[in-house]
Amino acid sequence: FEFIVYILVGILGGILGSLWNQLSLLVTRLRDVIWSHTKIILYLETLVWAAVAACFQMFLLYIFRTQPCVNIKQLDEITRNVTSPHEFFVMPSITCPSDNDMPQVGILMISPDHIITFMVHAIPGTFSLVFLAILTIFLYIFGVFYVGLCIATGIFVSHAILGTLWGRLFGEVLNSYANAPWSDPKKFALLGAAAQMTGVFHYGLVAIAVLIETTGSYQAYTIPLLITTVTAHCVAYVIGEKSYYVIILEYMGIPFLSPVVPYGNITAASKFMTQPIIHLPLVPTVKEIMRVLNLNKGRYPIYSHDNLLLGDISRTYLCAIIMLKIQDKTQQQLKPLYLSIHHQLSRVDCSIEYYEKTMRRLNQELTNTDYEKRIRLKPFMNHSIYTISAEENLAGAYTYIRQTRAHTLYVTQNGHVLGVITRKDVIDFNK
Repeated sequence: FEFIVYILVGILGGILGSLWNQLSLLVTRLRDVIWSHTKIILYLETLVWAAVAACFQMFLLYIFRTQPCVNIKQLDEITRNVTSPHEFFVMPSITCPSDNDMPQVGILMISPDHIITFMVHAIPGTFSLVFLAILTIFLYIFGVFYVGLCIATGIFVSHAILGTLWGRLFGEVLNSYANAPWSDPKKFALLGAAAQMTGVFHYGLVAIAVLIETTGSYQAYTIPLLITTVTAHCVAYVIGEKSYYVIILEYMGIPFLSPVVPYGNITAASKFMTQPIIHLPLVPTVKEIMRVLNLNKGRYPIYSHDNLLLGDISRTYLCAIIMLKIQDKTQQQLKPLYLSIHHQLSRVDCSIEYYEKTMRRLNQELTNTDYEKRIRLKPFMNHSIYTISAEENLAGAYTYIRQTRAHTLYVTQNGHVLGVITRKDVIDFNK
């Protein structure tokens, strides 16, 4: 019978995780449409949600300031890394019968990993059902909105906390009816965290490993965890199919290759490659560089005098090279500066915003004299390029890109470049 309950927890985690993914994507789209181009509004939104979180915590501090109380010694035994629990809990001692106790809402004032650990190890009845229910609902809704803010907001730990909350709630309710060894709320707090994380990220084994390591739960929970995470993954795949990270990558327009390789497709690379190729000579003029930069491509192959592929270079590197006024220096002047130049290039911002901003500046500042100057690209180009033959099929190109993590493949024949294949080309053609 208990296996059915584990499956039920997995189903619940898969549904909640998939629903959260879709809601967060919807909020992100609305945010981009309404005010993504106004930075001050994005900052104000962050402050608003910070105020909402603070007000909610104060609300909980007032509503749940009385019993049931949490024994501080119990917390100290569970979270041994906390040197002095009293540093975290500033609740008035008069609200609990003993100075060794604190209100249950004080659990919010410790570090996230200790919250998870305490939820998993606290004895049954430590938290009221109303407290767990309110906190679960708030964190679920709050997480949908704060995940897309303009500041770093980690979601991995937050979903672990969310899962322990509703898992603990599920276990407390179940234990009040069953009151059996298998209905221990501590176990269901762990199962809830694993199910929630699997439903959102589709990383079942990773969730199990992280939770066991974080909480120190080395008891015989392996089988329940496996049943729960496998169920959650299956449900999440049926409902949403894609994990949160894949959804965000696709929304940002970043090509993502599925682990499923199209082995049945034997279409030759020459059929889906992009051509003609926009390329640069080894020693181009600034005018030639600006011409190709205005075409807004990602990377440009560099040819030798006999049209053989030597390497490639990114558009942001080209912008940075011109901005550093390398074209104004002779070969003898450049040699002692190579190390400094490469150090500056390694710190170049590769974002579209940097590219657009730099291009506007270059178009305004460059003179006719600058356009006629030449730049030797060999010291700055990327020599580690990936090539495939024109006879290679889609499955081979797909596998090669996944294994090498390359963004660009050059289709060559006898050393000459026929075309280029990007991740996006492979994905679009496979569809």
